[in-house]
Amino acid sequence: MGEIHTDNRLIMELRKKFNDPVSFYVEVLRRMRLSLGELAKISNFEPRLKKVKAFRGTTLLHEGARRLGFEVFPMETKAKEVWETKVQYFFLRKYMDEGFEKKREKGLVSKRIWLSKEKLIRLYGDHSTLK
Repeated sequence: MGEIHTDNRLIMELRKKFNDPVSFYVEVLRRMRLSLGELAKISNFEPRLKKVKAFRGTTLLHEGARRLGFEVFPMETKAKEVWETKVQYFFLRKYMDEGFEKKREKGLVSKRIWLSKEKLIRLYGDHSTLK
């Protein structure tokens, strides 16, 4: 199982660069697609990734992840959901100086996201039209 993480410092830099939230989110999605394309390219050749069958992550922004092709599942336990949600809000507050309270008001909770290597390559490999 491979773990997918967000580069929070890059997100903070992008947030400062794009004052308009829509432009910011469009850029984040564009960069995520590019990163997933890079991961698709190396996933069969990088020795550490050859045996990986799927990639997972944890996020509050699971609807965006779903649009990128990830499957979304609840956390394994309620305690894990509460803990991961608190951690995610901490990073949201730290790296996104505004807007995190709106996320909390919507009642967003952390969820587990999964993407099989096969689907990653199908969606983001060299032949993909989603780039």
